[in-house]
Amino acid sequence: MKQMVSSNIIQELEEHMMIIINQNADRKYELAHYRNVCKYSSELARIRNLKEDRAMIAAILHDIGRLFPNHAKNHAKASAVIASEILQERSLKEKLIDKICKTIKNHSNKILVDQPYDELLKDADSLAHRDEVGYEGLRWMEQIRCDYAYETCHSQRLFSIKLPEMNPLILEKEIELQEKLSLEQKEMFQKNNVHRIRILSNQLRTLCCVIESQNLGESDKLSDLHKIVQKIYRKTAKLRESQVYLGILPENLDWMEERRFLKNLIKTEETKIYQKNWCKKLGDVSSLLIQNPELENVQWFVNQLILTIQKKMRYLDSDDINYIHKIRIIGKKLLYLYEVGLLEMNPNFLEVLQSLHGEIGTNHDLLAVNQLFFKKNRTFWLQDQLQSNNEEIKRDLFRLKIILSKYL
Repeated sequence: MKQMVSSNIIQELEEHMMIIINQNADRKYELAHYRNVCKYSSELARIRNLKEDRAMIAAILHDIGRLFPNHAKNHAKASAVIASEILQERSLKEKLIDKICKTIKNHSNKILVDQPYDELLKDADSLAHRDEVGYEGLRWMEQIRCDYAYETCHSQRLFSIKLPEMNPLILEKEIELQEKLSLEQKEMFQKNNVHRIRILSNQLRTLCCVIESQNLGESDKLSDLHKIVQKIYRKTAKLRESQVYLGILPENLDWMEERRFLKNLIKTEETKIYQKNWCKKLGDVSSLLIQNPELENVQWFVNQLILTIQKKMRYLDSDDINYIHKIRIIGKKLLYLYEVGLLEMNPNFLEVLQSLHGEIGTNHDLLAVNQLFFKKNRTFWLQDQLQSNNEEIKRDLFRLKIILSKYL
């Protein structure tokens, strides 16, 4: 049976803290901070359907180590040790004491995303700091915590499923893709058209994955369609990347050789793609008839994508752009489902996925250019570009972590 903490114990702890603050600290600041954290912890516990007594105990004792000069350096760890001794004296169960002390120990590391009570204390602490130093005075990770502290809670939904008729939806995407593939060569390979071809083929690939996962279509035709749109995507990938790389490189004499190389590569890829007559190949596998998927099955499919993002987030090394790129790929699948009308997303979640898509994509392209044209006397420009984007990526990934932790 889970232990409920009596109001008398909480009152005792509050009185104990007041004595320590009066004896050992700058009373004005510590008293204001202590009261703010307790106030926000109580509010957030109610919003998030968490136990207010447990949240309050962690809030009351979270900075106790900072009130003693010999513990001030690593105050979160010291606070957890002191809090454990105080709570044992009041006969709380060992399991509950361990959980509360873990929350206290973790509260200073705002860049990590932990369990719900740990997150609550980190958010309450950040909100208190905002009151004390102002929003602009906060570190960026605390700003993000403040932005989402009240907007999200466990009862809110991250997404909802819409189920439009799948046959006309797929047909609409096929027709638009065929139109793009039937353009004259010069028009077809304009940047915006190549980009649209890739998006349409990826949207169709994602729809095929949804249908295949539930065995709702004619298996042979569905498999053929999936293979064709996958090939279209892959064949246009190198061309699109080369166009992007050309746009990244500075237009000056130092980069003339590299720009000439990319222009020749683009011409070669355009010729290969145009000669394949992909419009006819796509037409040969169209007219696919499928059943509409069940709502709960699509929800399961989307949940699996989000759980995969969560899993990868736990082991995220923010300096490994290739690993981050894998998170982006999963996020793109969610965006494709949104774009074709199968998903309605919470605006916060959608905003971060779109931001990640752009920022990580830019960083990945810069890294690829850096590897393609590595020359010691010129890489400083690309390195500067990469470093400027890395900070944005870290912030966006952290925002995604925070949103997932508070919604799921």
